[in-house]
Amino acid sequence: ENVRIVLQERRNHSRTNAAERAREMLEVFGLSHRINSLPKKMSDGEKQRVAIARALAKDPELILADEPTANLDAKRGHEVMELLRQKAMELHKAVVVVSHDNRIREFAHRVVWLEDGRLHDHHPEDHRFV
Repeated sequence: ENVRIVLQERRNHSRTNAAERAREMLEVFGLSHRINSLPKKMSDGEKQRVAIARALAKDPELILADEPTANLDAKRGHEVMELLRQKAMELHKAVVVVSHDNRIREFAHRVVWLEDGRLHDHHPEDHRFV
């Protein structure tokens, strides 16, 4: 329902079409077994994947990810970022991530940060987001 509802907001998706697209997106993110689960029954990693599926379901040109690894341990955070990177590349989407989590730098093509009121940027030599 969480993924379906954003699709139904669009006038060109009927309830049936929205439900099918939501099911497809949840399958893509390995969540088909959670289609009827309540959020309180899901892990933090599963909730993050639902959020990404919901964001991508509308096929945006630009994906804005605000703290996509928040409240996740290192392993789950890495999995979520890897999944986001993979899907963005498959779907040919640009991604902007805002985070306090320095562990996600390895996924960045470009890192921009604010320090003492000044904007700085860096192009990591060893990046994975190409």
